[in-house]
Amino acid sequence: MKKLYFGLALALAAFGADAQYLATGRAGANGQAGVTFNLRAYRTIIIDTIWNPVYGAAVGDQGMFEVWTRNGFLTSAPTIAGPTWKKAASGMMTAQQTATGTTTLSPLVTSGKMILWAGQSYGFYIGNVDGNCGTIYTNWTSGSDSAANGDLSLKLGTGSGFGGPIPNPTFTPRQFSGAISYSVYTGTSRTEVGMNAVTSATNWGLTSGAYSVTGNFANIGLDTVRSIIVSYQVGTGTTYSDTLNGLTVLPGATYNFTCTTPWNPTAVGSYAITVSATNPNGAADIMAANNSLVHNVTVQNAFDMSVTASATRKNWARNLGAMAIKGVVKNIGSTAITSFTMNYTVNGGTPVSYNVTGVNITPYTGTYSFNFPTGWSPAVSGAATIKMYATALNGTNNDGNNANDTLTHISNIVDNGIVKKIMYEGYSSSTCGPCVSANVNMKAVFDANPTGDYNYLKFQMNWPGSGDPYYNADNGNRRTLYNFNSIPYWRVDGVVFDPRAWNQFDYDTTSDRLSAYAMSSRFWVTNRDVNVDVTINPTANVNNTNLRLFVAVAEKLTTGNTGGNGETQFHHVVHKMLPNGNGNTVGALTANTPRTFNLGYTFPAGRVPEQMSDLMVVSWIQDISTKEVFQSDEAVSYGLSANMVDGTAGIKAVFPNPAKESTTVAYELTQGSAVSYQLVNQLGQVIVQKNLGIQGAGRFQETIGTQDLAEGVYLLKMNVGGENFTQKLSVRK
Repeated sequence: MKKLYFGLALALAAFGADAQYLATGRAGANGQAGVTFNLRAYRTIIIDTIWNPVYGAAVGDQGMFEVWTRNGFLTSAPTIAGPTWKKAASGMMTAQQTATGTTTLSPLVTSGKMILWAGQSYGFYIGNVDGNCGTIYTNWTSGSDSAANGDLSLKLGTGSGFGGPIPNPTFTPRQFSGAISYSVYTGTSRTEVGMNAVTSATNWGLTSGAYSVTGNFANIGLDTVRSIIVSYQVGTGTTYSDTLNGLTVLPGATYNFTCTTPWNPTAVGSYAITVSATNPNGAADIMAANNSLVHNVTVQNAFDMSVTASATRKNWARNLGAMAIKGVVKNIGSTAITSFTMNYTVNGGTPVSYNVTGVNITPYTGTYSFNFPTGWSPAVSGAATIKMYATALNGTNNDGNNANDTLTHISNIVDNGIVKKIMYEGYSSSTCGPCVSANVNMKAVFDANPTGDYNYLKFQMNWPGSGDPYYNADNGNRRTLYNFNSIPYWRVDGVVFDPRAWNQFDYDTTSDRLSAYAMSSRFWVTNRDVNVDVTINPTANVNNTNLRLFVAVAEKLTTGNTGGNGETQFHHVVHKMLPNGNGNTVGALTANTPRTFNLGYTFPAGRVPEQMSDLMVVSWIQDISTKEVFQSDEAVSYGLSANMVDGTAGIKAVFPNPAKESTTVAYELTQGSAVSYQLVNQLGQVIVQKNLGIQGAGRFQETIGTQDLAEGVYLLKMNVGGENFTQKLSVRK
């Protein structure tokens, strides 16, 4: 056994009595997603395992890691996955310890091994790619250091030790503090190859004919490869081989090949095809584990359509009328689908059908979102079993696999209820680093869903550090209500959740709810004044002393409250709550008897929002004891007062916004100018365009019809005398 380590007594007994290894002996002090180091081989060695201490993991935690290498020492900050780097191996690391400050090493077990040729130098990067199993525990001591024995040396130093994730580990110095176990190759061959990729299709049709097996191998040796045997085997069946001669595959190069005997599948199903490249230049393989790759192929029927998801509501009330029946079908078959019939039944009753034509659903993976033109009107309350399935594929073709055709959906029907608009609250600060990823993730979730289905507000906090410049006392009242001491902090309908992990499934699960309250609201802006009317109409009598109506005036987009965490834009930022953060006592409510609250506020001269024309008002009903939110509503804007001429040109208001049938844009000219506008959709396409000609100085209004526009967010772009102004417009149906 050969070993060299200094410093800490590392727990390397797990290598075994006959193992050969090299260890740095450095103590871990900083968790990183990855780390670089340099190796020089004095003898040809085969790396069996790379060992690392890991930070912040529990015993048994597993994570996917990758090993990247390059020829020659690393001397400056790298770009991993760049042209000089190649992925040498990947595999799972299993944590061996629970403490964060340990020197216990955890093994990275890869599917293949790595060969280092005698006399050659290499740069290495090892990194966690899935965020599991903690992070690599690195040392951050500056300066150069090394560990060496007669087989190889490991070079550490400020110029070679970088920590961080792919593709740009830039934290330095970050030193590798693990160990490498290996075996010495004593043969004389300098020829070695590894399967690099299988390039054959992953899906195939039973009626599509012969399946071609293709792939490529890499020359990871020192000699030119001039001959090789390539082969494939389906499952445990016959192995089909080809000997390729007359090649000139230089060291480091790859070679594409096609096996001469194709595969002819005889049944649908999933198959594992082992594709191999062996015996380069007639020599025995040094590392047999690298010679083969397993390629999974699914063979499908010509026609196979499955309902894979339902977008039909799980909760509905009869007083709301017809419930939409909608979902997603997937074309699993090998034939493109251009037409089909969509069907559903309720509690085993008569099927309801409609024909879908003029589509092109690609084979194997293509999907189509269906929505029945006529919804289902439940006659009674209770659980309804709805079954959805597709028939008549491309006219008259039957589905080849009926077992996966039907999706069963359960809807709970009540007699009376109101569709609930889900309320999201985010507590953040422009001085909070961890808040960035939370805000980015939540914005992506919101942008992927219809704007009329939810409401969200951002309450900026006065910490960490100096805190956000847009913090206000009302935001502090909300913090007191929830009693939290760390951000990011988010709630949905009053329930805490992790905004960094929130996804579409979470959104869908939370959104499908009913409420006992109907809400409507509207607001006006006059100079620095904001006036709001909020109406609550319950479906049942309510006498809850903990019930409050909260009303928040927010700005849709702010840029003036940057604070050092890298964010430059902030969305739905609360400036004021009406009358304050403690809300309005609702008191007893009578079923189907509306109650209206009239509220107002004048912004102080020194605390005016960035753009009064960009304000929004959101109200919600909440139990301050249980924290449950029962309903929320975004007020319809009735714009700025006609007398609010502020002496600057541009768009002053768009109202109502969101719009349904039409919207009015109020704009101002400071001098005679040519005026035109465009409505642009999210694909950048101009949907509406109009030239209003030359107009004199003053304030004007233009009504824009939106009844024919699809629901979504548009940009209203107005050109006034060559100067461009932009305002977002939401259209809801």
